[in-house]
This record gives sequence, structure tokens and C-alpha cells, in this order.
Amino acid sequence: MHRAGFPPFVMLLGVPRTTALTPQFFAACLLAGALSGVVNYVISRRVVGARLRILAERMTHVEQSLGSMTSSGDLAACTPEECAIVVDSEDEIGESALAFNRLVEALSASMRTQLAVRSFSEMLTSQLEIESLAEEALRQFFEHAGAAGGLILYDSAGELKVAAARGLRDPAAVAESGHVDAAVRLTAPLGVLMLDIDHFKAVNDTYGHLVGDRVLKSVSAIVRSSLREGDVLLRYGGEELLAVPPAASTGDVRQMAERLRQAVEDSAGGAAYPNQNVEHEDGLIRLADEALCRAKGGGRNRVEIAK
Repeated sequence: MHRAGFPPFVMLLGVPRTTALTPQFFAACLLAGALSGVVNYVISRRVVGARLRILAERMTHVEQSLGSMTSSGDLAACTPEECAIVVDSEDEIGESALAFNRLVEALSASMRTQLAVRSFSEMLTSQLEIESLAEEALRQFFEHAGAAGGLILYDSAGELKVAAARGLRDPAAVAESGHVDAAVRLTAPLGVLMLDIDHFKAVNDTYGHLVGDRVLKSVSAIVRSSLREGDVLLRYGGEELLAVPPAASTGDVRQMAERLRQAVEDSAGGAAYPNQNVEHEDGLIRLADEALCRAKGGGRNRVEIAK
């Protein structure tokens, strides 16, 4: 239609009527239009289409790599350098490639954080002794934070002691610092949960300590999966587990304890600061332990929270 209107238009530009209105001129206009369309199609296929295919292939590669990274934990499957697209223009396609590269960088950073959290959670499950737990926690902190020095402290009878340290000349001096002691004793909420594997002694007596250790590790894994990210779980005594959920109120502790009881069908006792007015962390653990004793004395597979 546009080509049919072209001959009259060229007459306005001075082309003689006898030339513009001939069948030959009409045919030439139609042929020129067809050739122009073919050229535009070829250019779009070879230039625009090829670049869009690269973008689509990279998206598919990123999707597959994310699945592989999630299952294997191998971050090398899709680094920004591996999955990025070369930005070779400043047009809309170049802007799309630049936005895609930013997305790859953000996804890579998110995956590194997610895998670090998962690795730390698995470590908390596998390491139940305080010394090995502290050493492994500090190692992973150095690996992911790039720190030059650090230490982990714990409170023993009101005195801060070093559980693990790296890169510090005198860790004991840091533990004795008044600044550290003041920071540890902030009034932020803190929850404590004590869990006891009901009838664990019967398992040890009947099947032996090796089977008992496997049962303890299995229960610990289930408990770990039921806690929040950032909650700490460690072994406290023979068959008792101690969970420390930071910033947890009495209501939060009760909900967590009930969730754990349903998951492993064992007794649990809990306490929370400042709902329970205690001067030291030991007092909070003592209240949680007393609540656990009431739960076991009331028939087992129960939850009791310190009043």
C-alpha cells in the first residue's frame, strides 16, 4: 500500500508523470520494497537475532548453573566472569547485556552467602563439643569474612575464657578487657532451650555407645533443621542438647520448644532473658534445666518454660 502511493509522491519531487505512472516504475518500486525488507530481515537475524540468542543461551546456562551450585556447593559453576555477556554496544541490547551481568553478580553474591550459611549450619550440627565447635566456627568466619584476627569467648562462672583464637598476639588480654565484658552483658533478649533424649540410657545399655552416638547425631541434625539461622546448638552433658536462640522472648522459646518436641518427641525446657531476671548466663541455663526436669517428671515428651 505504501509502495502503491510512492509513484504519485515522486511526481511531487519532479519525476515526470509519464515515468512515474508506468507499470515498469510500479514494479521497480515493489521490487525495491521487497529487497529492502529482505535486507532488513537478514540484518536483524544476523546482528540483533544473534545477540538475543547469546542472551537466551546465557540465561539457560545461568539457570542450570544455579541448580548445580545449590546441590553441589561449587561456586565455580557460574562466576560473573564465566556467565557474563560481553557488552559491545551502547544501544538497548547493550543495556540489556549490562543489566544481565549485574543480575549474575547479584545472584553469585547471594549464592555465596547462602552456601556460607548452610555450611555454618551443617558445622553446628556436626560439631557438638564446644572446643571443636569454636575452632570450626572461627575457621569459617575467617574464610567468608576475610578477617585478619578474631576469637570466640565463653563465660565460665562469671569469667570470660578463650574457646578459640587466630591472628591475635594475646587473646587472654582481650578476654580480660572491660570493653568485651560490657559488650557481652548487654540487655538484649536471649533464649535458652534444654533438650533431653528420653530413654537415651536404655538405648546405650541395649545397643551400645556407638549406636547411642549415632542416635544423638541424628537427633541433633533434626533439631538443627528445626532451629532458625543464627541459633546455636551444642551438646550439654550426656544426652542433653543446649540451643541458644538470640533475641528470643519467652513466647518465642515456647514455640520453638514445642516445634522441637513435635520433631523429635523428646522433653524440652526453656527460659528467656529478660523475662527471667538473672544476673549471669549460668542462671538462665539453670532455669532452663529446672524446666526440663519438670517436663521429664511430668511424663516426658513435654515442654516446660521457666515462670
